[in-house]
Amino acid sequence: NIGLNILPTPKAIIESDNKNNPIPYGTKLNLEGKGGDFYQWNFENSTEKSIVYEAFQDFRFTLIVSLQNACKDTATYFVKVGEIPDGKIIFPNAFSPNGDQVNDYFKPNSYNFGTLVSLSIFNRWGEKIFENFGQDAYWDGSYKNEIQPSGVYIYIATFKSPRGELKTIKGDFLLVR
Repeated sequence: NIGLNILPTPKAIIESDNKNNPIPYGTKLNLEGKGGDFYQWNFENSTEKSIVYEAFQDFRFTLIVSLQNACKDTATYFVKVGEIPDGKIIFPNAFSPNGDQVNDYFKPNSYNFGTLVSLSIFNRWGEKIFENFGQDAYWDGSYKNEIQPSGVYIYIATFKSPRGELKTIKGDFLLVR
């Protein structure tokens, strides 16, 4: 008598919490693997059952599931990302640099898929009183270590869009003392 032992086989399944196709640019997508005891994703070499993907580019996910008995199965899931937005940065219309740790700095209050490159501030006479570069640029309301008076000021900001384009925005704001 010959005994035949039939081992169970896994069935790899990838489930998503977002059924949109294409998925909106920048959306966080939760993917869950099912059908096995062990999981291996081609994304960040993850061995977790679930992963989170921030959708900035198209990506084909591959999941290998296996059972304790080493039998394996593979599933794929393609994420198509929608149009890349123009991006924008939003600045407040006022700030109050009074040391209360609320609105003490003039800086963007919203980065909508934009990366700040430079920020310049001008007083009412058109004199540039501040300039800084980089994502963390902000103004504290002073010029040459002197507190500036309440009033309307002008800003010019350059930012990089997700498409790699440099864009310039201009506006005014109120410094409140």
